[in-house]
Amino acid sequence: MNNKQANICFLLGAGASYQALPVVNEIPRELEKMMEFIVIFELNKSALTYDPIRDQLNNFYSKLEEIKKHSSIDTLARKYWLKRETCEHGTSEYVYWNKEYEYIKRIISCLLTYRRLTITTLSDNFSNEITTFDNKQRMAFKLDPRYDSLLASILTPKLRLPENISIISWNYDLQLEQAFSFYEGQSDLIEVGKKLNIGYETHEESSIIKLNGTAWFNPAGSIQAFYEYNTESHNVFWNALKDSHDPNIKTGIKFSWEQDEIISHYRELAAKKITEADFVIVIGYSFPIFNRETDIQIFSKLPSSAKLIIQGPEEQGNRIVSQMDSIKKGLSKKTSVVSNLDQFYLPNEYWQPNNLSSAKIYSVF
Repeated sequence: MNNKQANICFLLGAGASYQALPVVNEIPRELEKMMEFIVIFELNKSALTYDPIRDQLNNFYSKLEEIKKHSSIDTLARKYWLKRETCEHGTSEYVYWNKEYEYIKRIISCLLTYRRLTITTLSDNFSNEITTFDNKQRMAFKLDPRYDSLLASILTPKLRLPENISIISWNYDLQLEQAFSFYEGQSDLIEVGKKLNIGYETHEESSIIKLNGTAWFNPAGSIQAFYEYNTESHNVFWNALKDSHDPNIKTGIKFSWEQDEIISHYRELAAKKITEADFVIVIGYSFPIFNRETDIQIFSKLPSSAKLIIQGPEEQGNRIVSQMDSIKKGLSKKTSVVSNLDQFYLPNEYWQPNNLSSAKIYSVF
């Protein structure tokens, strides 16, 4: 009798966090709202008036107009990266485009951090009520509840991922870290992520691979440890977004198209997890064309016995199924759609390991 547990690999895209974070077409407006908030905060703490403050943010407003003209902020980031790559390394033109490329990463990191640190008012009294929330309640309010449900279902008694579960994420958000922080009682989300076995810019083996890195900053103050927008966290935002291009402010975002050792390691490790999978469950990922090279690499050795599952609206799921043969020949025939969006899908074989002979692959989004 085969008692082997099914190896389950989740592949997450932006749609996996849609209940907590803006989707692509919402990002320009969310950036405008963020900057309105930041400017008002700076006015309240600074001796400057509105115009001098806004003048320091000219680069941001210029980038915002560019973002509006592109299909996504990731598309604009890739455009800047390609412009940088056409320049000779070390030249003034290369330095310029590299700064602009890194600035787009800052904008992304600021937006996702801003959404985590601020609370949308739900009622007239809610802004007062939120001040009584403890840190865990604040984190829960900005969390897509499906992450919490997934971890509650699969974590071992020692609060670790089972050996047969792996997660590949295209997201640079910290939704997984936020969900896990309830169990760890740790304030710094990067430290939380390490305990969850997320590999942050290391060559070590990890259970969770972030193909685009993580939207965190590495200045003094460690903003990933903050739970609210205050003067200290505001200063990180202000220094990241004003036009100074402070080289000491770095983000953890590393797009999968970048050519360095860390990115190569992420891709190789993701391919390894796919190779070992009995089920691949794709959640919120639409397989955009500019990620095709990476998708082909990580799916190239998908086992013939494995199954692919797409979880999401049926019409969208069927459209994605029709694209799968461009990633690997015959893949569409192995792909099924699950349309229930209430929680991330777990196949029955997770609890009934003897049924692996009839396993299917699902994609969740």
